[in-house]
Amino acid sequence: MIDPLLGAAIATVLFLALLAIGAPIFVSLTMGGIVGIFLAEGSRGLLAISTVAFGHAYSFGVLAITLFVFMGNLLVHHDIGKEVYGVVYKWVGQIRGGLAIVSTLFGALFGFMCGSSLAGVATVGGVSLPEMEERGYDRRISAGTLALAGSLAALIPPSVLMILYTIITQASLGRLFIAGIIPGFALVILMVAYIFIRVTINPKLAPAGPSFTWGEKGKSLVHLIPVAVIFLSVIGGLYMGIWSPTEAGATGAVAALLVCLAYRRVTWGKVKTASLRTVQTFVMIYMLLIGASLLAHLYFISGINAAIQSSVANLMVPTWLIIILMWFVMMILGMFLDAPAMVLIAVPVFLPIIEALGFDIIWFGVVIVLGAEMAGITPPVGLALFIIQSIAPKGTTLMDCIIGAAPYVGILWILLGLLIAFPEIAMWLPSMMRGY
Repeated sequence: MIDPLLGAAIATVLFLALLAIGAPIFVSLTMGGIVGIFLAEGSRGLLAISTVAFGHAYSFGVLAITLFVFMGNLLVHHDIGKEVYGVVYKWVGQIRGGLAIVSTLFGALFGFMCGSSLAGVATVGGVSLPEMEERGYDRRISAGTLALAGSLAALIPPSVLMILYTIITQASLGRLFIAGIIPGFALVILMVAYIFIRVTINPKLAPAGPSFTWGEKGKSLVHLIPVAVIFLSVIGGLYMGIWSPTEAGATGAVAALLVCLAYRRVTWGKVKTASLRTVQTFVMIYMLLIGASLLAHLYFISGINAAIQSSVANLMVPTWLIIILMWFVMMILGMFLDAPAMVLIAVPVFLPIIEALGFDIIWFGVVIVLGAEMAGITPPVGLALFIIQSIAPKGTTLMDCIIGAAPYVGILWILLGLLIAFPEIAMWLPSMMRGY
């Protein structure tokens, strides 16, 4: 056996080396963790490895992820999102830049039905891009808007990233879900304000759409019932303390199936596809959790966490500056890792710092998820950008997507500033909830 600190250093170098040669992230994390723990603890460390693996297999957090992902996959594969889009389009689409605003509002509403930001980007982009292209929208503003609009599912509950965060930190998932609601709508307001200002300055970017009668608008509202049913089933039950997050996930999955049945779109093939996609997502997240937990265990026994906590406690700098530095670190991580991997790697390192500074762990969860959302629209690995580029009309380049998303990165920084200055934006609703 060797010194645990040296073992942690070797594990980190091995993780980075495997990542550099193109190994999957979960393989890099797991191999680094196993080698480091074995070097530091010998055969005794094998017990820690098995404990981590079995612990996550029976985790309520992992079960909640599976249920919420299944709920989202059911709705995605049965095209329920198109009906919701149609409602927002009839109410807002007639104003200049209306389709971009519609897509933003649609992303928020769909976020309540789908916890995956990547599924959100694919759905929002798939529904909105053809309409925006047909109406002559500037491709850059279309791509940038849709990349972040689809990613709203990461911040608006039920968010998979929030569940991952609570698995690591043991924070209350119900409180974190509720904490994301007001920041999520604040982000929507900032996006809509930017779009409105941008198209007012340059009307050629986004023409106005057709108008609809009040009767047509009124009839369309029936398609918001699925959103209301799922919102009340999941978020309403959590807020009132009726059930736990895992029970909310099960209720949401049943509600999603009932919604699909109500639209008479349920087929065995679609349910099978949704189930297979859910299993694939579960396996990916489970393997990432094991690898990240092994590294986190190694950092703990090596004393790195305690050293970080002690060092930060003695720093004579404003606490808000440390939060901003963390976001810069997340921007760098986001250049090489996808959002789930980034959360699983960054949170165990950041957690001792947050505890030393006395920040609320729920508030910081919102900050972390916002940072992960930003990573999704930041090159070179911003997956939201690649998804939009892959489904965009022919001739749309990745650079178009990057340039279009750049102003929205600035908007996310503005929201971070608001959260630092006014933490009640995230913490007011959780302070009013019951139970979980």
